[in-house]
Amino acid sequence: MTNEERMQQANLIATIRAKLPDSAKTCADDTERILLHQDAFAPGYQEDEYMLLCMAIKYTGLGGKNVHLIGKKSEHVCRRRQNSSKKHRRGERCAHVEERMWKLIFFLFILEGVAVAQSPFDGTWVNKGVGQPPLGTASYSLADDTLRCSCAIGDIDIKADGYDHKSHETDYWDTLNVEGVDARTVVLIAKKIGRTMFTEVDSVSQDGNTLTQMVKDTTEAETVTTVIQSHRVESGRAGSHSISGTWKAFKAIRSLNGSLIKYTCTNDSFSAETALGEKYTARFDGNFYP
Repeated sequence: MTNEERMQQANLIATIRAKLPDSAKTCADDTERILLHQDAFAPGYQEDEYMLLCMAIKYTGLGGKNVHLIGKKSEHVCRRRQNSSKKHRRGERCAHVEERMWKLIFFLFILEGVAVAQSPFDGTWVNKGVGQPPLGTASYSLADDTLRCSCAIGDIDIKADGYDHKSHETDYWDTLNVEGVDARTVVLIAKKIGRTMFTEVDSVSQDGNTLTQMVKDTTEAETVTTVIQSHRVESGRAGSHSISGTWKAFKAIRSLNGSLIKYTCTNDSFSAETALGEKYTARFDGNFYP
């Protein structure tokens, strides 16, 4: 499985757990067969719920469960009973019981599995903007045990000897630790008051034309991982580390927990909450909320 496929699978799992938590719990137990009634999804033929149904089936299959889709109620059973006048009332009761059963299934999979939105903003959203590669170029020079770079996090000029060194202080770090592990790999660790905030592993491909940077952000309760790939634009000076030169990013993938945000809109306020526990609420009263 490729890294991209792992990210896609993580996206599927997170979406189902967020939108269908009860169904996700059912898939986690010893149940071998999962029943899905066709009216539990897209009763009004909503296109977004078609996608949710497909994702629910895929999620169930990942857990090794058997999925049984139930169509419209079995009217032919009742018709057979209605053909006999002696069992006419029993047939009506059959239809009534079946109808109640479908309503119960609908309730279990919709009312308990998916919160009924009160506004078009309500729900969990994926911020696709955080997966866009950085604009512009980044320049690195690693020579004479010193890393100099001009990139997204700013200008850096620091010893690359594997020890913590004081750097210009930011909200997220006050020391940097840089080490050239081998001819194609550099590790950078950023700390704030001794706590590791970011860990970055930079790897140059064997042909020297692709840079892959895996950044682990540990500033929140959960680690957010971002992978950025860049093409070489310009080579570094002779004798320097292979990371030296100018690079331009062309691809970025961020773990789902760093891309999800849940919005809730009420009559008097609007709130947002990320999967990492960050929360924000503003009231509709004309005041500024920082």
